[in-house]
Amino acid sequence: NISLHREDDEKYVRYREEVTAVLEETFPNAVVQSNQTVPRPPIGAFEVTLKIGKQELLLFSKLHSRRWPNLDLLQRNIEGALGAQKVSLSMNFRLGSQVTESSPLRGTNIELYIVQGEMMEATSQHQGLVTMEQFQEPVSQLVSRHGGMKLAGNLQILRTNEAGVAECGIRARGLYLVTVKLGGLQFYSFITVGRRELFKSDSVKRQIMLPIQ
Repeated sequence: NISLHREDDEKYVRYREEVTAVLEETFPNAVVQSNQTVPRPPIGAFEVTLKIGKQELLLFSKLHSRRWPNLDLLQRNIEGALGAQKVSLSMNFRLGSQVTESSPLRGTNIELYIVQGEMMEATSQHQGLVTMEQFQEPVSQLVSRHGGMKLAGNLQILRTNEAGVAECGIRARGLYLVTVKLGGLQFYSFITVGRRELFKSDSVKRQIMLPIQ
């Protein structure tokens, strides 16, 4: 929201265009709007608000700071906000090698750990589909090897419902390790959320395949 109808309108418009260009270049899926509120913004306003789903966060306020926005700092603030926000994670676990011929994994415990750093496995997800891999080592060793940490409270262990779905709230842009024990077999996969995905929704859905019949 920016203040117009003043002698320095040109400066406000120029900063709006510069901020819009940075946002659209960095976050291609973002929709940048200005002066959508009623009544008109107060004199001196240049306010930047991030809206994701029902969540709104004020990222910059000229009224409060009495300064014009620093574009580099504003970009870092947006990225930081995306990393700190909470999102709803819905994991749909399926048994089978193909989605069309799979069945839900019902009534099974799912362990979830937060992992530090970036990994190739987490960035290779396509269309929300994740394929788990089998492992032989103890879960504690796997978690330790990837720098994982247990989540607090009831987020550490989840359980799938009759549809094979397990849901929880997580920190956005985190990297998570998921493990499942089924009979004598153990499976793991990584889940991550990209910044472009967060601009579409404040909820994340993943279909997770266990490649067994």
